[in-house]
Amino acid sequence: MSMQEAAVGSGTQQIVPHLRTLCSTLFQQLSHIAISSAASLLYLQPAAAGYNPPATAAASALLQPAGIASCYGLHAGTDVRLRNSSSLQTCNSNNLLQPSTRQWHPAAWTHMFHCNGMQQACVASQRLAHTSSNASAAADEMHSRVPKAAAPYESILQSQSQLADIEDTLKLAACIRRFRSRGHLIAQLDPLKRTAGGPWLGPIGDQYSRSDNTLMRLVSGYPAPASSTEAERCAFIAAQLNLEGAVHPDRRFLVGRVMPRAAEGPSKPLWSLHECIEVMSATYCGSLAVEYRHLQQQDEVSWMEERFEARRPLTPAQKRQVLRWLLAAHGFEQFLSRKFPASKRFGLEGCEALLPGLLALVEAGAAQGLKKVEVAAAHRGRLSLLVNLLGKPLGALCSEMEGKQSDFRVGDVKYHLGQSGVIRVGPERTPVHVSIAPNPSHLEAVSPVVLGLVRAEQAALHRSNAVNSQAAAWAQVMPLQIHGDAAFAGLGVVLESLQLVDVPGFTVGGSVHVIINNQVGFTTLPRHGRSSPHPSDVAKVIGAPVLHANADDPEAVVAAMQMAADWRARWHKDVVVDIVGYRRNGHNELDDPRATLPLTYQLVENHPTVLEIYSRQLQAEGVMSGCELSRWRSSWTAAAEEQWVAASEGKYKETAAQFLVSTWQGNALASVSRSGSQSPEEDYRQEPTGLPLTTLQRVGQAICTLPEGFNCHQDVSS
Repeated sequence: MSMQEAAVGSGTQQIVPHLRTLCSTLFQQLSHIAISSAASLLYLQPAAAGYNPPATAAASALLQPAGIASCYGLHAGTDVRLRNSSSLQTCNSNNLLQPSTRQWHPAAWTHMFHCNGMQQACVASQRLAHTSSNASAAADEMHSRVPKAAAPYESILQSQSQLADIEDTLKLAACIRRFRSRGHLIAQLDPLKRTAGGPWLGPIGDQYSRSDNTLMRLVSGYPAPASSTEAERCAFIAAQLNLEGAVHPDRRFLVGRVMPRAAEGPSKPLWSLHECIEVMSATYCGSLAVEYRHLQQQDEVSWMEERFEARRPLTPAQKRQVLRWLLAAHGFEQFLSRKFPASKRFGLEGCEALLPGLLALVEAGAAQGLKKVEVAAAHRGRLSLLVNLLGKPLGALCSEMEGKQSDFRVGDVKYHLGQSGVIRVGPERTPVHVSIAPNPSHLEAVSPVVLGLVRAEQAALHRSNAVNSQAAAWAQVMPLQIHGDAAFAGLGVVLESLQLVDVPGFTVGGSVHVIINNQVGFTTLPRHGRSSPHPSDVAKVIGAPVLHANADDPEAVVAAMQMAADWRARWHKDVVVDIVGYRRNGHNELDDPRATLPLTYQLVENHPTVLEIYSRQLQAEGVMSGCELSRWRSSWTAAAEEQWVAASEGKYKETAAQFLVSTWQGNALASVSRSGSQSPEEDYRQEPTGLPLTTLQRVGQAICTLPEGFNCHQDVSS
């Protein structure tokens, strides 16, 4: 075996991969520490580095400055200092060999020993590297010629405190990276706090969890700043991270470039232990979390990381606007509950923050050229969006719920209907046209329909030369898909639609997906309905970033929506916003959820609404007063009652012409009427249908009679 083969086998192949993996963060941050210093440190600390060092000094010499310089084609006298980890990624054993002879680069040896007055050892090492067949003997001879006192980094090698500093810095940097990649698994997302952190999968009392246990121990056991000293917090962190150096609050770590950047001004280079953990925990493990490390392009990863970490708090005026939208969403559901207690409406209670979130999404899009939004929505929350977002008169909805809106009985149920409207957003009141497509089928069937609709509108803009590029058409028309959590994770049409996002014949420049995550599918808990931690995980197959927001924090929901709009405008790709809430009622308002989820609904009954939570927060901040909130509430209630009276007086009863232009059934029937001479009222008056009363009575008795010996729930039997 040649000297070359021995060095490759026992030296470089052991040192370089570990150097590359263990020290990338070190070389990003400690830009004034030469790579040879780190190599020497790792060489002396095999237990910390996690590998067995070579038995000779040959491999260690290869990683001196001249050796690294030679692998990049630099002059032997160059002072090599890595400024980023990308350079280190290309450093391997083959780079340290001469391309022609596959021998160790002579300049590496010459400069290495010349700097220390060891020219004779250099000559011997070159001779041995080319001629010796005994690698061990060659290495021993070379090592014997090297004066021990002449080591170029003797002072660093003898400094155990510096060794501990570097090792601890690497551990802290790894912890910071872990927050970014896995913080969503311990974030405070569940409004009902059924888990210490991360997604709740249920059932209550079950120990099953998909959280990151390492981060969970660090964050959940972290001493509260109000009741602990900095020294106690630093000691706890040091124990969790197994740090080697001294533990005290004044100790600083050079991790400024891996910590979040300051919103204004340059980031500070030195951080204490407790500062690092508290900042990263607040950024990535609070009521807003993000999944982005799976993105396929590094520039996308960097963009999302910087955008997420640089988010700004809302202004007092914006907070007041959010509260007003929450009041509208909450008041709407309460009004319908009082007026129509026996009607299904698939209300938004438990996820009312969707409404201010959608307004923020449209406003952020309008600032970047958005002019039209096509919405695909399932049942839940649709009525609130029709009235509060698109301006459908509340009185018209009341007429529909009473069945008095029309003499024509071919219409669909109220939570299947569509609506169009114009929303004016921003300080300049920019108009944006928003349409919710009718959804006569069930759950997610409308999503591919809306994608085709948007594709057609974008193509029409491009063909008519209204825009000068496909990207401009994408910017003007955006699809918005609103999903349920169980449906998004479980229905095949969702994944089928996702797979079309980048197909040239189908792409629409990115969709914004919003999941109304009630953490239950009808009566099925997440643990029994899917295998992934989040319902949004299927979106990772297309490289879409995912933002998770606690529905009890409307500011987190607004921030997530703003980032989603910015992402689509920048990258023209899909993005998912997962609004994690709960369902205050059953699947619909006629179901009693206590029969299937008794423990959860004990929590729901005692849980305050998001309106109560946020109004108390703003009053504590001095943004508004309780009297002002009472005036807003009274004003909204009075306007709703006026609409109720108008509906009772028949103001919103639909004419034949209105029916024909407002429903998809009407459009179909209109084509028939064009060939007849009778009026539409005479054409479409429905003939009476029915069954004999005795038949209906017999069927009713049969379905209401319990089988003998059947043990039914007490609510059913009563």
